[in-house]
Amino acid sequence: MSNQYLSFDVTKQSTPQQLITGRQGDSQLKFVTMLFWDGDKNVPYDLTGKQVVFEALKPDNTHIVDYEGITVLDAPAGLVRYSFNEQVFSVAGTMEQAFFKITHTDSDNNVIADSTLEVAINILENRVEFGINSKDYLSEYDDLTAQVKKKFDDYAATVQDSIDKAAQIHNEIAAIQKQIDDNNIVTKKYFNDELQSRDSNINNNIIESKNKLNNLDYKMVSIALTRDTNIIVNDHVINHLKLTKTNVSFCPLVYVSDKNSSDLIVQDINRLQTFVDTISSTGVKVQMLKPHIATSSQGDAFDRATYNPSSYDAFFSNWKSILLSYAAFADKNNIDILCVGCEQYLTTNNQYLSKWQDICSSIKAKYPHLKLTYAMNTTEYLSPTTNWDMIACLDLAGLNVYPKYTSNPDYTKTPPTFLAHAWSGDNHFTRINYAEIIANIRLRYGKNVLITESGVLSVSDGLVWFLSNLKNPIYGNFEVTKLAIQTMRIITDNSPAIKGIAWWGFEGQFGVIPLDSSDSSMTVAETEISDWFSEVK
Repeated sequence: MSNQYLSFDVTKQSTPQQLITGRQGDSQLKFVTMLFWDGDKNVPYDLTGKQVVFEALKPDNTHIVDYEGITVLDAPAGLVRYSFNEQVFSVAGTMEQAFFKITHTDSDNNVIADSTLEVAINILENRVEFGINSKDYLSEYDDLTAQVKKKFDDYAATVQDSIDKAAQIHNEIAAIQKQIDDNNIVTKKYFNDELQSRDSNINNNIIESKNKLNNLDYKMVSIALTRDTNIIVNDHVINHLKLTKTNVSFCPLVYVSDKNSSDLIVQDINRLQTFVDTISSTGVKVQMLKPHIATSSQGDAFDRATYNPSSYDAFFSNWKSILLSYAAFADKNNIDILCVGCEQYLTTNNQYLSKWQDICSSIKAKYPHLKLTYAMNTTEYLSPTTNWDMIACLDLAGLNVYPKYTSNPDYTKTPPTFLAHAWSGDNHFTRINYAEIIANIRLRYGKNVLITESGVLSVSDGLVWFLSNLKNPIYGNFEVTKLAIQTMRIITDNSPAIKGIAWWGFEGQFGVIPLDSSDSSMTVAETEISDWFSEVK
């Protein structure tokens, strides 16, 4: 079976929150598991005593109203599974409108709509199988019609035996037919009237998602600071920050001599202050302070997942001292978020939970308004039983995500709507279901998510590989980077649990600005991210 995991905030009802993709002819092989969340109270949305229905207007203007495919898995936890009826995927194209509606019945037996959650559904063409016919599917209508047929059958079978019983069945038939005639169930006419009364002008073409506000509170490009240069921020970066007007995730490197060293060497605080002052002079803001452990020989390329200090007690003592000083620095400079670590897989094992609790509580005691996150790498967020407990200490769970968007190196044939499948692992070459990971974080810890890193190399196979697989890669292909930005924009626009993103990076091979330091023009990637971030709330 093909399952997709979605998370909905029932307090956000104005725009499609999720992207669902199927192929023409899919039926019970396609289902979605959904987490409904009360964003105002920051708790699961209790479905006890409520009913959920799926309604849609298909590309060929036939209708779907389906109660039967809904299964409530855990009402208090807001967990629901929907198995798609075969008619949902009978026609290729983009659904004109689709939504899940949550209702309850009041004491006067009136059905009250509590929330209507728009989704965007894209149905891929099936060129192999033929004979896929499209028609309306109204599950409650079909059910009542079947009841009428059964009652007539019962009537025919019993009329000879009992006049009274036949009369009873006749009355039951009349009552059911009256329900249909009185529109007490959903009919085509009702559905059309309902759609006309709603604001159905939402553009469900996800590529055009730039026309609607998304739910990001934080939007940043990442810039690292090494100790290897006297130039804190070069003129090329300064000039392009003025053009893009994008806020910054500031990543100062903290050095160790090797992967087993417990001694940490920080850069002079004056260097950090000069960096922030220079960034501020361009008219943008440093929104996050995100220290990276690095080695002298490898710099930021050091694999922090292998960092295994010889003395964990010494490491945590030193790290706490550094983070407290960084918290003071962040507070002084009005930096919103402090990232308390990045990709330190061995140090986030649950056996060290008390160490992280001590660090986070000490920071919060002095700086209660400073938000804390931690940037988890793939190994960490795929290890919920061993590395997730520290999430409880944080304000935002942080994820460094670098999906393999496509297996096709010809990026011109992979539109963002297809690339976005990578988020739920539905593209057959990305095996990580990021949507499910986020839903589980929300369910277990009640935390929203910050994408602490995401980006691609500006090279022709950048959408396929994290590091280029080409023998002689040529960097500076910003069309690739632009596609990745458009795709992540689709994903965040339709993921209410994601509250921010730090794009990696701003300059260099992973960057968005020209590689030539003398080039003052904006790249297509730079324009795309500037346009996106300028429209975020």
